[in-house]
Amino acid sequence: PFVRNLSLSSGDDLSGSIITINGLGSPVGADFNPTQCPNTPISETITGPNVDVIFSENIYSSITSISVSKDVTNLAVGFGDYGITAFCFPDVDRKGWYASASVQVLTATGDAEDLEYTIYGTLNKFNTAAYQGNFIPFPVPIPSYALTTTETTSTIVQIPYPVTSVWMTVSNNVVTSDQTAIFTFLQQGVS
Repeated sequence: PFVRNLSLSSGDDLSGSIITINGLGSPVGADFNPTQCPNTPISETITGPNVDVIFSENIYSSITSISVSKDVTNLAVGFGDYGITAFCFPDVDRKGWYASASVQVLTATGDAEDLEYTIYGTLNKFNTAAYQGNFIPFPVPIPSYALTTTETTSTIVQIPYPVTSVWMTVSNNVVTSDQTAIFTFLQQGVS
């Protein structure tokens, strides 16, 4: 699963209309990471496009409805230019922690520079299926941290310090049919 923002486009002037998007998702911070659980009910209202493409600010894991304030034609909705992969959870029930995981990203794109990604980790141990909960074992919120710099090519990253969740954030991505990125979490030494 991939949680992305949306693009809305039209060859007509729809700037006089208001578009409301309802679904499950999250606002994002400056690093394109969610600021809340990406399965939280969320709503966003934006002005329609004017013979161009506009983007939602939120990322969505599911859309329940898109409504327009007046009758319009020629409105297309598609994937936006940023988002995140699903969260990967390593074996966090060990008695002691040691580096035994890595992340592999394979990119096969027509224009590699159009696909920028960063791999993040956190010590946030989600305690419900809805990806919400307390930061465990730490009593205060700890922000996510980058495990890579912004990348545009295939890479394998050894995770050198503790994490309870890992994901990939895609930014500055112009989606075309020939772009592919495969995010694989590799955990070794599980018995």
